[in-house]
Amino acid sequence: FAIPPTISVFYHTLPFLMLIVSSAAVLLGRFIMFQDELSQIKAVYICAFSLLSFVYPIVCICEFRYYDLYGEKSGWPAEITMTIDYSWFVLCALMPFMLPKDIVLITDYKLGYRPQNF
Repeated sequence: FAIPPTISVFYHTLPFLMLIVSSAAVLLGRFIMFQDELSQIKAVYICAFSLLSFVYPIVCICEFRYYDLYGEKSGWPAEITMTIDYSWFVLCALMPFMLPKDIVLITDYKLGYRPQNF
């Protein structure tokens, strides 16, 4: 599953970019389900997290595409990409405090006997 960056930086980064977008989609879905717990600070958090989660993969894909076409880094400042990246990590650290207090699923496992002709 893991592709080393020595083989392809794009395909090495792609699973992480999918994780970023899917985590934003899950966060949005949870707050759509539990709108009654949405305070102003949580709304600002959702906007910031969603914006960064959808902008960062676009920036990365554009940077990879530019490099593939021209063989050099684009004129886009690396500091902006770094700021977006680290801001996303900071918002991830704040996520446990921002999530709605919803129902927790509990699973129970039981040991049993499986017949021979199963």
